[in-house]
Amino acid sequence: MKMTKSRVWGTRGMATLALACILSLSCLGLAGCADETPAGTPAGVSGTDLSTAGLRDYYVDVASAKSATVMVYMCGSDLESGYGAASADIEEMLEADLGDNVNVVLETGGASEWSFSPEADPSTRQRWVLEDGEASLVQDAGEGTMLDEDEVTDFCSWAAKEYPADRYILIFWDHGGGTIGGFGYDENYPDASALTLSQLRNAIKASGVAFDMVGFDACLMATVECAWAMEPVADYLVASEQTEPGDGWSWTGFLNQLGSDPSTATTDLGKTIIDDFSAHYAETGEEDTTLSLIDLREISRVYERLSSFLDEAADSIEADNALFTTMSGARSRAKSYAEDSVDQVDLVDMVDRSDFEGADDVSEAVASCVKYRSDTSSGSNGIAMYFPYSEVSQYSDVRQVLEDIGYTGPVAFYDYFLSVMGNSPTSSSHGIVSSYASTQVAQDSGTAASASSSSDSYANESLSSEGWFEDLSNEFSYQELPDELELASDGSNWVVEMDDSLWGDFADFQITVMQNYDDGYLMLGTDDAYQVTDDGNIAVDFDGEWLSIDGSFFSFYCDAPEETEDGEIRYSGTIPAILNGGERVDLVVTWPTASERGDGETIGYVQGYRMSGQDYVLGRGLGQLEAGDTLTPVFDYFDSEGNWVETLQGDAITVSDPSDVEVRYEDTGDASVLFWGTLTTVYGSQVDTEVLTTK
Repeated sequence: MKMTKSRVWGTRGMATLALACILSLSCLGLAGCADETPAGTPAGVSGTDLSTAGLRDYYVDVASAKSATVMVYMCGSDLESGYGAASADIEEMLEADLGDNVNVVLETGGASEWSFSPEADPSTRQRWVLEDGEASLVQDAGEGTMLDEDEVTDFCSWAAKEYPADRYILIFWDHGGGTIGGFGYDENYPDASALTLSQLRNAIKASGVAFDMVGFDACLMATVECAWAMEPVADYLVASEQTEPGDGWSWTGFLNQLGSDPSTATTDLGKTIIDDFSAHYAETGEEDTTLSLIDLREISRVYERLSSFLDEAADSIEADNALFTTMSGARSRAKSYAEDSVDQVDLVDMVDRSDFEGADDVSEAVASCVKYRSDTSSGSNGIAMYFPYSEVSQYSDVRQVLEDIGYTGPVAFYDYFLSVMGNSPTSSSHGIVSSYASTQVAQDSGTAASASSSSDSYANESLSSEGWFEDLSNEFSYQELPDELELASDGSNWVVEMDDSLWGDFADFQITVMQNYDDGYLMLGTDDAYQVTDDGNIAVDFDGEWLSIDGSFFSFYCDAPEETEDGEIRYSGTIPAILNGGERVDLVVTWPTASERGDGETIGYVQGYRMSGQDYVLGRGLGQLEAGDTLTPVFDYFDSEGNWVETLQGDAITVSDPSDVEVRYEDTGDASVLFWGTLTTVYGSQVDTEVLTTK
């Protein structure tokens, strides 16, 4: 394939064109719930037991409990109005045999419609008790948002007063956004902010109720910060590091267990919740799920050891600036969640990838604190941690939440870490557009794959106004970046010549691909299309092929590659599309690792979709395609100067088998395709190659 050099520059809405006007395949176009644990349940992982000397006593004497009340705070949101997910879970609860000494009480609200009872009124908040297989309405809690900490307090106080018991369990049901996003989306009050960790803690604490367990049937809430926030009000936490699939928990099994014996050990109850959850999704093929039972008495030990570890890391980096790459590299390669859009990584995986003193102590504390967890997600060890890296603009707000809950130990390190990033040198952009993240499709998708999807994510001017930011420009030794990376031909590939200093600061390399179209350019997206040569250079592995579904091309934005526990690489990314002619969605695509693939063809698979631009507080797992769904490709169009003009649509395709939507690379044929590479350093700085064209 002949390549010639080309150059242009610039960035940034939605119009519709017939596909014939945009593309055809030959010219880069687009033609034209299980209730109880079944046999074979995936085995979970039990925790170890460090000494309990110096730890507080449990708040609740479970062993002597003769009665229990389970409180479910159920903000239905679009999960109920769109999918009936809350009503389905209520039906699972109603199938349980609660016996005479277990109460299940609910507060419902936050959805525009409910289906579990004709008495369910979406215009108000309602309280229910489940008895004799029926949901009985017992109180109207009045109009208002479910995302009101006073309402959480009132529900807990009311339930404990009206249904007193020896043991109380509180479960929050809705969307979750982890440490950065908090809990809850109220469909009836879309401007209401999610409940932060500090608001959740304050609300529960104000009720005066001591809980045996707090659970989140929601995404992303199994974080060390959430556990720290819940420690003053509960003995155990059950939550997920990862996004949860839409079905959420399986409810019948553990309620049966509690109904048969209200003094069931919390570790046994948590094991049932987790095993039933894992078994259900193993049956549906969604095995990359997480759920953990965390002993909150031990979270102080995790916090103290993590704080010491980060203090040691900061001291080491200050003494030897080159060690910053160790920490940044560990953060960028650690198991991340929600495509790293919430800055959450597995705590153990992150510290184990670093060489700083105290890493083993942190891992040991986590292994004891997590009393049971699912074992279906590689790199997940039961507790995630917030570590600002991709969503830097959110840091100041999250920092305030951390201070509000007294989680101050790691904050000093984060201030230092981001100050180092913010002072790093930048390089001029040489691509057609300054950053793919500045394109409209990528912005709508919320794509932020690597250390910095945009070269100004860590720019000094964007952080220097923050009170915590420190000017380290004269104190920290940075490598000077070249203005541009040169591409040289080795006869078969274009090669970026690397040296030890570039590799030392290397975080990621991606190519951006565009097509010449109508005196301008169509943005096809980004890809991790490179190989490392035997002599330590980067060979750009792009031969003019691009991603297609059923023979039709789509734009695609890659995530940073994920290294598995076995040292293999897993690739993933998102494909922007319009679903059924209406909503913009992002299809989430993954590729099997080399060992999973074997000798088979390299084919990616669509795992599901999320609504475009969806904040992960609005995300509970992925929506699933159905037979007959249509998918319309979308492409950003730029003029000859690299200025964004509009977003164009291709011809829709129809999904025939939703369980087998394959993503393949197809030859772009006679289309004139341009591409350039971008190297991202561990400091978040980026430098481009020159632009090449395939024709």
